[in-house]
Amino acid sequence: MKVFLKVTQYGAKSKVPLNVFGVLARLDKLFPNYLFFMKSILFKGNIGRVDKELIVLRIAWKLECSYEWKHHTHFAAELGIKNRIVESITLDHSEL
Repeated sequence: MKVFLKVTQYGAKSKVPLNVFGVLARLDKLFPNYLFFMKSILFKGNIGRVDKELIVLRIAWKLECSYEWKHHTHFAAELGIKNRIVESITLDHSEL
């Protein structure tokens, strides 16, 4: 598990370990299946990458998940999603 955490940290170009994977690893035997499921959602299917990021951001905001919010606002910026669009996600009646 320590090797996996180091690889994900390196892959994300993070200075600190991605603790979310440490927590998810507690799923034990379900963890590999969970990773496969999440990989399928994020990298396959018919939903475009920009729309996926907007969906993740809206859910992160509604569930008050600051880790996911911070992590995915970075991805949104890399994808060219304008700051005003990301900020609109925080509104109760966002059009997104």
